[in-house]
Amino acid sequence: HNLNETDPTKALCLADIYCNETRLAGSESFHDSTCGHLRLEMSKFGADQQCVLIFVLFLFAAILCQDIEETAIEEALLDHKLEQIESSNELLPPSTHLIRLSLRVRRYIFPWVAASAAVSVLIADSLSAKNILLNLLAIGFVTETDNMVASLFLTHNQRMLANPLVHDAKDIKISFLGSRALGLTTVCSVFILTNNMEQLERFADPDSGACSGIIDMFATFFMNIAPSVAIAVQGLAHFASAEEKLSKSERGLCALLEVCRNAFALF
Repeated sequence: HNLNETDPTKALCLADIYCNETRLAGSESFHDSTCGHLRLEMSKFGADQQCVLIFVLFLFAAILCQDIEETAIEEALLDHKLEQIESSNELLPPSTHLIRLSLRVRRYIFPWVAASAAVSVLIADSLSAKNILLNLLAIGFVTETDNMVASLFLTHNQRMLANPLVHDAKDIKISFLGSRALGLTTVCSVFILTNNMEQLERFADPDSGACSGIIDMFATFFMNIAPSVAIAVQGLAHFASAEEKLSKSERGLCALLEVCRNAFALF
């Protein structure tokens, strides 16, 4: 069988062989209703592991919320600088659109990507307290690489160049609740999905008994459904918090424009 390494048929065949050879004692066949690996791991997922998971997820949420808030501040500073450029009748640099797009991706998409990675490592490894702690903190460490790389390659004088801009925009207000709500919603999704993996596996692929169905379902949720809902909620929040002097149609148009910008970052 000359199948390509990336052939999905070969991957399913290998998964079938692996699950048949490693199925739990007492399982009649590979075609049981749930994956044996998930059944075994969830049977050992007791109250102590759940407490560790909750504690580490709070730390994970703190990292995500800080990153989301930093991105919101950077975008507010960008908007402030663009207003200064427009008021002086200067042309906007083309790179501003790319910078704004990257900030939107980092603010609304990246938290869900990090959550997807967290669930993936939790599924792949045993749900022991040590593995939960090390895996989630490792993902949190990766989210801070941009700041570490900046500290490595930017000189002190280069980092100080942003201080005048920050001083000029000191009256800019950033929503505290917005970043916390997104970060906590992300980690709550991780906890709920992790705690119900066995039930979700039956729903995702009831006739297979393999883990492939739940992995595809998690990928769809974290990469498409959850970011889309977050973007829609942010659009409604933008509509509700718009300036009162604007009419409802103008507020709706601004909210729709905001949703389109974020959706472009998603797709």
